[in-house]
Amino acid sequence: MFPPFSSSIGGQFQPLAGMGFCSHCTAGKYQPLPGNSSCYECPMGFYSEQSFSECSACPTGFFSDKSQQPNCQPCYPGEYQNVTSSTSCEDCHLNSFSRHKSAVDCDPCPRGRNTAYRASSECSSCEAGKYINGSADGDTKYEVCLLCPSGHYENKENQYMGCTGCPSGFHQKERGQANCIDCDPGRAQALLSQVSCIACVKGRYSELSTQTTCIDCPSGYYQDEISSSTCFPCIAGRFSNLSRQAGCVRCDPNTFAENPAMDLCEECPRGYASPDPGGFLCSQCAAGKYHDLDLQRCQVCPEAWYQAHRGGWTCEYCPAGYANNFSGRARCRGCNPGRYTPLKEQRLCKIW
Repeated sequence: MFPPFSSSIGGQFQPLAGMGFCSHCTAGKYQPLPGNSSCYECPMGFYSEQSFSECSACPTGFFSDKSQQPNCQPCYPGEYQNVTSSTSCEDCHLNSFSRHKSAVDCDPCPRGRNTAYRASSECSSCEAGKYINGSADGDTKYEVCLLCPSGHYENKENQYMGCTGCPSGFHQKERGQANCIDCDPGRAQALLSQVSCIACVKGRYSELSTQTTCIDCPSGYYQDEISSSTCFPCIAGRFSNLSRQAGCVRCDPNTFAENPAMDLCEECPRGYASPDPGGFLCSQCAAGKYHDLDLQRCQVCPEAWYQAHRGGWTCEYCPAGYANNFSGRARCRGCNPGRYTPLKEQRLCKIW
């Protein structure tokens, strides 16, 4: 590799004949024999000071990656070298470290601590949101700190045995988390270790956070949107007689729902009617009209008939001596002098 070292007088050279003195070999070079005209370079892994007759091997914990070096370089923190004459240092393996320069070996990380990379100068705690994939009584050399998967969490440092699944009513989409997130109102989750919560469908709701299930809107209420935290009452004139409804139904003609949140519509009483769907009240039939039970609406009294009161459910015929040739009248008109009606239910009075 290079000329053999000698313990004889050396470390000097004379490049020119006739000179009365010899020159010293500079640092990083050597000359083992007297009477030579030059010095040799120390190879990599070796070094020499000035006037050395031989090169010295870099000791453990040091290296030299260039030739002709006056000294060796110490291994950096996170590295080590346990043999001499080295041209480089070795990286500390995972879960081992060297804190100082010129280390000849790396120390193993203590229980519950680890390194994320090779060539580490210190060990770190396996922080919250992570876990150690080893056993508490195993060899730390093979331990690695891993991120908790999605749907899981770990809120303590240096934990073995994996991470805990998010409980029902919670979720966690991200990896490496120290806690789980509440399901918001309007969403729920019944299962464990989930990455998301499920939106309540139409007709259902969840009022609070961390709910495991959505609740059906009760009868008389509805919800026409997803992810809702409440239900709405049916407005007056509408009803819902079933739970879990996305909308309410209009009351049929001649029925009504006077108040909100009704689960049924009531029939209009006699003498009252609600002719259009969606009624929230029934109107009393006016004088001159009657409540037709078949048609379920107020109808005008025909000619020769009348109804003097509001809310009537039939018409009265004009008695003898009275007549009415118009429909929808509240009374009949008495015959003028010289006229008469021999029978009831007459449209016109006759002349005597």
